[in-house]
Amino acid sequence: MDRSAGSNDTRTRILAAAEALLRRHGPAKTNVVDVARALGMSHANVYRHFASKAALMDTLVDRWLKRGVDELTAIAEGPGAADERLADWVLAQIAIKRARVLDDPEMFEAYHAAAEARSAVAQAYVDGQRGVLVGMIREGVETGVFPKLDPEAAADALVAAMTRFFHPYFLKLDGDAPKEAEARRVLAIMIAGMKAGAV
Repeated sequence: MDRSAGSNDTRTRILAAAEALLRRHGPAKTNVVDVARALGMSHANVYRHFASKAALMDTLVDRWLKRGVDELTAIAEGPGAADERLADWVLAQIAIKRARVLDDPEMFEAYHAAAEARSAVAQAYVDGQRGVLVGMIREGVETGVFPKLDPEAAADALVAAMTRFFHPYFLKLDGDAPKEAEARRVLAIMIAGMKAGAV
């Protein structure tokens, strides 16, 4: 018998049970004992796969964050001019963040807790997404779409300008009234400024 396969299966079952409990009760009320009870196993068995509740939560958050990455990567690495892909990527990022905050609040709460705790998982996601943004802008500089830009500074300026449209506070405030038209206008202004080298 392949023990690693059995171990992976147990780990997958633990993660599925933990995610179900987290969505039902929120991260603060989800604990290792309840996860073990839901699976009919001892909490010691859970700890054999995850060193702590924090490690279990980090793994859940990591899996959850990666669910939107393929879509964003496809946009960033796809065909088209850098400015077009940049606009599509930012708008997709806003849509994904909106869905996460409003449609999956318990998982978002777990991510927010990980971010506040300066979790390596949360920080790696943020750094990775910023790296993709900087990479698209750098490509735009190299191909003449964004002349005379510092990609790092331009990425920071773009994020600052678009924060109104993907920050959890504003997403909750807007509720069922998405600001897509306004986001598109602000994004168009920022990209025009980047093309003119004004950012």
